[in-house]
Amino acid sequence: MKLSPEPTNIREILAFCERMFSEQCTSKGIAFRSDCEGSIPDTLLLDALRLRQVLINLLGNAVKFTERGTISLTVAAGQNGKDSESINLVFLIKDTGPGIPADEQDRIFDPFVQSSGEQSQAGQEIPRGTGLGLSIVKRFLSLMDGRVEVESRMGVGTTFRVYVPCFAAPARVSSAAGLLEEVIDFNRLAPATIVAADDNPTNRELFEEIFRTSHHTVYCVSNGADALTQIENREPDIVMLDIRMPVMGGVEAAKRIKQDPDRKMLPVVAVTAGSLGDKASGEADDRHFDAWLRKPFTRKELYDQMAKFLKPYKGSDSVGNEPLPVAPSPEAVAELWNLLDETWPGVSARMVISEVRAFSETLNEIAKKYHLAETEQFAKALLNAADSFSIQKMANLLSDFPHLVRRHGVARNVH
Repeated sequence: MKLSPEPTNIREILAFCERMFSEQCTSKGIAFRSDCEGSIPDTLLLDALRLRQVLINLLGNAVKFTERGTISLTVAAGQNGKDSESINLVFLIKDTGPGIPADEQDRIFDPFVQSSGEQSQAGQEIPRGTGLGLSIVKRFLSLMDGRVEVESRMGVGTTFRVYVPCFAAPARVSSAAGLLEEVIDFNRLAPATIVAADDNPTNRELFEEIFRTSHHTVYCVSNGADALTQIENREPDIVMLDIRMPVMGGVEAAKRIKQDPDRKMLPVVAVTAGSLGDKASGEADDRHFDAWLRKPFTRKELYDQMAKFLKPYKGSDSVGNEPLPVAPSPEAVAELWNLLDETWPGVSARMVISEVRAFSETLNEIAKKYHLAETEQFAKALLNAADSFSIQKMANLLSDFPHLVRRHGVARNVH
């Protein structure tokens, strides 16, 4: 495995985790809290995909084994003793679950080892640790030159402390990272119905989270047989199949789809954990699948595969698709740049109504000041979305903002 550091907003990762697990916590009557220390820079250079997987594995365990109380995710920053120029992020994942026996706390990071935990009211053991999950956490952190520690008291709860060294990204790299949102905005593809089959519940939750604020609809199932049922009922535009699943694997499901005369043109994407793809091992070939996606995949890789089969979309919420009638002044571009660099990352990550409203009002003032008609239209649409509490519309418009600014000239060296 190799690291792929990229400009990353830690607050966005925390917001992602909160959206992903808050509904599960609410259904169990558990409180979920997250907090990010204010001194942490908006943009850091680190492997965001693997960090997210670490946090998802630890939070997934916490939710699974906690029946009452609170789960919290917090992050603080300190100086890394090995390098005065780097930042040492310290994540705390706390739960009020059954706890882990002291003599088993070191072993839970070994592959396929579970803690015996304590007994439930029904007299059944509550295990701690799930297969390879905590082993993968330890491996990823070792790869990132980080580490994980655990503290636990039986009947009180467990705290995992995760250390991740990283570097602050330069301001111009931060702005460039924001502009990449245009590339991975799924709403730039025509609205689609997607059936995704994966036997790993965490992977299904990731699929659902990726499309939660988009205009696409995703139906997630745990095996190929259920995928075929969903295809009959939903008539999807794209099907994504994990290769190895119980009941019916992805290869068999893909064969049946392609054998159906009415669905042989339905795009089927193979999702595989193989280093070269299962196509290379002879289990499947291009007769069964129209595209291949290797785990763990990034949002951009997923977008690129979908873009092969879906047309570009110009909806009512996409602003700035037509050529701008008048080039804005350098002063206007500078103010838009500052708004994108300083304010937009936090607003788009937190999605707080009052912050979105304030952001739209500031943008409207800039638009009026410099007579930017397209920008004024965008600001009013965003304000209307905030006033109507339309979360999806706010997310769609905010993801369009870097694209609008770039069209005004922010990509040029004017700052």
